[in-house]
Amino acid sequence: VTVCPVDLKKFLVLSRPGEVWEGSLDSSDLVPRGTISAIPADGECVASDLLGVADWGRRRVVFFDWPSLRENWSWAPQGTDPLHPFEPVAVSSLGPLVAVADRGGNRVYVLDIQKRQLEKEFPVPSPRDVLWSRGNALMILSEEGKIFLWTEGEPSLILEGLKDAWALSESIQGLIVWDVAGNVLWNGVEYPPVAGMATMMCLAAPGSVGGENPQAVFRAYVGEPAHSLFPRGRSFVSAGG
Repeated sequence: VTVCPVDLKKFLVLSRPGEVWEGSLDSSDLVPRGTISAIPADGECVASDLLGVADWGRRRVVFFDWPSLRENWSWAPQGTDPLHPFEPVAVSSLGPLVAVADRGGNRVYVLDIQKRQLEKEFPVPSPRDVLWSRGNALMILSEEGKIFLWTEGEPSLILEGLKDAWALSESIQGLIVWDVAGNVLWNGVEYPPVAGMATMMCLAAPGSVGGENPQAVFRAYVGEPAHSLFPRGRSFVSAGG
């Protein structure tokens, strides 16, 4: 189901039944470490001794001590709509903050795991994945192939048109978006890397396995102090094909 990096070499692999294996880049073998009381959709090592899991089967976010895998604590929103139940499908951590994508409830939650409380929640249509960027902003991928960015207030739409996009990751070069079948890889680069001026992002899929139509999406945002040069403060370009 998911791979959770522990450090630069070690990682954990979680299966849908909750089995946990430990692996290393130095070996091709996986070592079984036990089973967690969850049906995971996603997981992340949110601290050196704590594993956070989006428990899709039991509709909660649950935290396990590592390496004992004993359940430490869990969280679920209160008063959810029965027609749109809590469906945690992705988690991502930044220090004490853990973002949770709730696909069923069309919301994103931000938890403080030190205080064990909800810090923020906001609506996003069908969030599929979440990822904290190196710039401490939260990127959110929706089922419709849209990417939203959140730092405070309400999330803003920064990119769309990523057909069948499934998961977010990040490299030194920038944002990476994977498609659901693993056939397409979009690689995004922000330019220039100066907050508050102008940001341009190009996500380009150089090709797909067995496919003939590479995809690319470009989008630009002009903010302070450059926005005064533009009557509406924004300049967007979007293309796909």
